[in-house]
Amino acid sequence: MVEIPDGDLFEGLERFRKYYRDEKIAYKDLSDSDFDGLLALNRKLSKLEKEIITEYNKLYSFAQQRVDIEDDRLCCFYIEIFIEFYLDKNHPAYKEDGDNLLTVLYTSHEMPSFDFGIGDGIEHTTLLEKNLALLKSEKHCYIMHSLYEHTSLNLQELLVIGSFEYQFRLILDYD
Repeated sequence: MVEIPDGDLFEGLERFRKYYRDEKIAYKDLSDSDFDGLLALNRKLSKLEKEIITEYNKLYSFAQQRVDIEDDRLCCFYIEIFIEFYLDKNHPAYKEDGDNLLTVLYTSHEMPSFDFGIGDGIEHTTLLEKNLALLKSEKHCYIMHSLYEHTSLNLQELLVIGSFEYQFRLILDYD
């Protein structure tokens, strides 16, 4: 999965970082409750992966049925997945009338293969930082891995994710 940049920074992330600059709040070392929060996020994202795969398979079956119709000019299709992550509503930098978007992850699939990526069941824990044994105590799902390895968010910033949404885009190719 890759992060889709929106200008220099996403509005929510920019506002969050500005809040810490303006309040002169230093990023701190991760506390035990921070580790608990990151592990809880990983569990939520693991459930999200299962939900995404279920919905993906439904969409794939629908599109494949169309491809299988001989009289239909549809020859192939691609399914894109977008996952948007939003700032927690309880955070001081949250704005009711703002987009509060922290980051967006994107991936695309031609075939219903999840051998690597969302829902693959592979251990994706790749944290190299020292003293993160507690965070490494659980298998990380691919979305969690993507957030800390493939976006501009650091571990402290992952803790302010309050909600997330996903969308599919079905791209149909015709002969």
